[in-house]
Amino acid sequence: MAASDRIRFGTDGWRGVIADDFTYANVARVGAAIAAVLHAPERRDLPPYRAWGVPCRPVSAGLIVGYDTRFSSAEFARHLGRAVAQSGIPVAVTAAPVPTPALSAAVVEWQLA
Repeated sequence: MAASDRIRFGTDGWRGVIADDFTYANVARVGAAIAAVLHAPERRDLPPYRAWGVPCRPVSAGLIVGYDTRFSSAEFARHLGRAVAQSGIPVAVTAAPVPTPALSAAVVEWQLA
């Protein structure tokens, strides 16, 4: 596997260098992985659902993708949204940069997957 194919997540998310390991191809891979987890029946057994009491909503509830003010964030967010949507999951991408707590509130308020 080439270094540019590796995706590394830390305690605060994916930390990558644009055009090195943070590429449109890798964003699509992450989108496909998100979709696979959301479609997997085993996700009900993941700690957020089983141990923490978070509702495990169906994928038909959809999801929301937000972005920040960094370079090309909006384009990467739309690319991620398209990658997830290819699996049949409804996806909304925010129209403007949004803080993470606002996304969390939207998931709860709109009962998203």
